[in-house]
Amino acid sequence: MTDPKDPTPITIERSIEIERDPDACWSAVRALEGLLVAPGVFDGVTTERHDDGRIEQHVRLGEGVHFRARLESLDDERRVVRGRMVEGVGVPWTDYRSTVTVEAAGETASRIVVRLDCVPLPDTGDTVAAMLRDSLDLGLAEAKRRIEAADD
Repeated sequence: MTDPKDPTPITIERSIEIERDPDACWSAVRALEGLLVAPGVFDGVTTERHDDGRIEQHVRLGEGVHFRARLESLDDERRVVRGRMVEGVGVPWTDYRSTVTVEAAGETASRIVVRLDCVPLPDTGDTVAAMLRDSLDLGLAEAKRRIEAADD
């Protein structure tokens, strides 16, 4: 349990196995912009590709609550993508970073591992942690459904 008055950084890590080989799984994760914001979790997600190569997602969480996340790095060799929040309005955190990794899970399966690091506002740590865990679980389940349903 976190100290409700202390905006100590929190880390949430979730993973899910996917019945696709790592290359196919990575290709799908890459096509989803590294799951900066997992599909199917929030209704108001738009992706913007800038002329300079930046990829950003604008996420509306509710009335007057939104944030913008930017793809920071994409490592095809290691199958790792990193993103971070660059702007937030009304969100219960001051910093938000994500890392998505695709790794082998046997000969024909993969594991997607998502790690979120954020600094919640004071008095919100437990609530933010629960919200992020729930969002990750929903997003990973939706990613699994989409990736496994995709044609090879």
